[in-house]
Amino acid sequence: MAVRNKVLKSLVALILARVIRDNIILYYLVKEKKDMANAGFDALDNAASVENAAETKPVKEKNQHLQELKAAMQATIAEQGETIVNQFGTKAADIEVVKVLGYTDKGSLVETQKAVGKKGEPGYQPHKVAASPKNVGYIIKNNSTAPIAYVGTQCNLVDGSYVPTKVNLTLAPGAQAPIRKGDLTRLLSKIEYSLTAANGHLRPLASSVDSTDIEKKLENYTFSFDEGSVLERQEQIGVKGADGKWAVQDSYKAIFGDEENVVEKAKKAPAAKIAGTAYEANFIRRLLAEQGM
Repeated sequence: MAVRNKVLKSLVALILARVIRDNIILYYLVKEKKDMANAGFDALDNAASVENAAETKPVKEKNQHLQELKAAMQATIAEQGETIVNQFGTKAADIEVVKVLGYTDKGSLVETQKAVGKKGEPGYQPHKVAASPKNVGYIIKNNSTAPIAYVGTQCNLVDGSYVPTKVNLTLAPGAQAPIRKGDLTRLLSKIEYSLTAANGHLRPLASSVDSTDIEKKLENYTFSFDEGSVLERQEQIGVKGADGKWAVQDSYKAIFGDEENVVEKAKKAPAAKIAGTAYEANFIRRLLAEQGM
């Protein structure tokens, strides 16, 4: 009985200690979050500012991404010299984004009108949004007098599915061409463009995309126009059939054909049911093991 009481007292003491510890950790996490929110972020030293960052990103995630940008810029300057800074965006005016290409009606909401005034006050008008197709690419124009070489995508039909392949392409002076989202990011990431075009720039949608998947990283950028909205320049490249299924227009299949491919979602096995008593027993066993009992 004495041994049993000793074990129970040890368990109670350990549980109380954990509760106190967790509350202390929670307090400092909340305090840290408030301090960071109040202080804001330091500007990137000798680097371009990051504009239009999504307001929904967690504070720590934003800070981490800014630090990654800063470290990458410092490494580039160290490798290629400070004069490289003078080359950033020198040919941004050469490329113009003419249209935004959308597919299906399953996109996102786009703000068409900003809110006016403050909620609850006279004259307040809420912001307005409209449904937008899924953004899959753009139509770009070469405003320069020299051809622009870039890496594009070509889709070939193989065994009933479209297989995308990277190809080297050239855009002649004054010519226009469709381009996938990721391929535009790849093109505008060159030093002479620095994610900037004649009528806007690319901005990241989220910084938490898996860095090991380069294609997802490239597609994570969207074009923001200096004037006007996306809806004003949007073109639907899909056609909805009577059965409700979407298909890519023939004129765009060579580049966006794989949008038609059906992606089979893996079925998850049903989770095993665990009784509440099993949770409690497991918790106690771990506490006993930590105490060497």
